[in-house]
Amino acid sequence: MEQCKRRFAELIVNLGANVQRDQQVLIMAEPSNIDLADMAAEFCYQRGARFVDVKVSLPAVARYHLLSAPADRLTYVPTYQTVQMDQLVDSGGALIAFRSQDEPDLYEDLDEKQQKRLNQMLVGRRDAIKRYREEGVLKRKVGWCLAGPPSPKWAQKIFPDLTAREAEEALWKDLTTMTFADQDDCLKLWSEHLDRLARRTQALDKMEIKELRFLNPTLGTDLKVTLSPAARWVSGRKQTAQGLDVCLNIPTFEVFTTPDWRGTEGEVALTRPVMINGSLVEGLKVKFQDGEIVEVEGSKNVAAYEAMINTPGDATAKRLGEVALVGIDSPIFQSGRIYQHTLYDENAACHIATGMAYTVGIENGDKLSPDELDDLGFNRQAKTHQDVMISDENTTVLADGKTLIENGAWVKELA
Repeated sequence: MEQCKRRFAELIVNLGANVQRDQQVLIMAEPSNIDLADMAAEFCYQRGARFVDVKVSLPAVARYHLLSAPADRLTYVPTYQTVQMDQLVDSGGALIAFRSQDEPDLYEDLDEKQQKRLNQMLVGRRDAIKRYREEGVLKRKVGWCLAGPPSPKWAQKIFPDLTAREAEEALWKDLTTMTFADQDDCLKLWSEHLDRLARRTQALDKMEIKELRFLNPTLGTDLKVTLSPAARWVSGRKQTAQGLDVCLNIPTFEVFTTPDWRGTEGEVALTRPVMINGSLVEGLKVKFQDGEIVEVEGSKNVAAYEAMINTPGDATAKRLGEVALVGIDSPIFQSGRIYQHTLYDENAACHIATGMAYTVGIENGDKLSPDELDDLGFNRQAKTHQDVMISDENTTVLADGKTLIENGAWVKELA
């Protein structure tokens, strides 16, 4: 397994962030994956990185702050954190984030009031790096890659009948299999996989889709999502402003685009639980009207979702910023497991995301003015972004009345 981990780290550095000579690199990790961060740093320097900084965060420290800080200090962020992210933008750097969910149940016990405080704290922390979000992400000045390596506590939630060590090994086996890190030619195989996804986006772009419709009679889903004429489909491989190919999420099996939020109408039921701000939300059903969420219900931790979509001062939190298509051919769906980690579960099913839209899903989106983006129904200035999964083997997806996905599977010409 050690060799598989090294291949995975190399994949993240080479084809994920695509670290270049003289580039500054920031690696974010949790304690369970310090060894993986070490491997990634080694590969970065082998590729000629100017400087690699590894930032290890203890998840519980954020909880201490949440429960202890008075209102006037809840959203406090020290200036050096803002400066670090600004410098990454200015230098055209690379960011690698290992989100291993070391404490998956960290916020499960919060009441509704505490959930609102948690969302306020997290929004404040995102606001502190606003320039990174607006220029590093939306204008693609930073090459970044997000990955979810296993941790013992998270792995035991997925494999509850195994010991912590056994569960972690089992989860690593799943991850390395779906990313080809269990094979010597991992980089070649992953690149070919990205080529296949790119061909799918090209076919979808040629269709010039105006409206998507998601149907699942079993769950009561009938959701319409409109696309602007400038919408473009995107898959795993994307280009930075410097022209570098990067893969923002590993693993990835989705194709996505940026919707015109104003045309979202209907009801949708989630097909998988979703982790929101550290709480696993289950049984979620959402109703859209005139482009915004007007009703929400759920069976567990729905307060976490409600706190996020009702973020004070952020009307965009109830509007769509992304729509993505995933077929049941995805290895993550085929595993039959619910991973309780958005990076994995969003790549097992079609999904929508409220909050921040991505300019990469709009033709020349990073070059358009705010007014031009507004005219396209681009969900701008959002402080949140949350994916929720909405398809399974009973789902049909139509594009202007033509079937794209039937019973969860891509039609032949898009498979």
